[in-house]
Amino acid sequence: DSADDTFELFISGGFDVFLNPTITAYFDVDEGSGTWIAAEVGHTFKVYNNIDLNVGALVSYNIHHDLVGVDENGEPFSDFSNAEFSLSLSIPIWKSISIEPHAAYTFALSGDARDGFKAASIDPGDETDRKFYGGVALNISF
Repeated sequence: DSADDTFELFISGGFDVFLNPTITAYFDVDEGSGTWIAAEVGHTFKVYNNIDLNVGALVSYNIHHDLVGVDENGEPFSDFSNAEFSLSLSIPIWKSISIEPHAAYTFALSGDARDGFKAASIDPGDETDRKFYGGVALNISF
């Protein structure tokens, strides 16, 4: 892809209470500059035997992080970046192996973030600031 790779440091903290609120700050120390902060909540529901349904929500704020996007003057912006809603299903396969299909919907929360979403798209004709994505993870623990 045409996106620059970069390196970030982060610090995260949360509470082991209902919805498990967590806040994480990411500091780019390589290609970009600035900070990106994400506040998240989530909950796990037992669906059947050992199968869990995980639901989550996130809202983020960009602080002059130029790789997230720039304003109409080409300057890094500080504003809300995106919100995201996610679902995953943790399905045990055997002892310490599970698969986890997941899906998420994300959308921009500000005009500058909308422009950043469009600029970062791998499809040059993509004009949307809303994305639906998903995948499947194979988890092995030992």
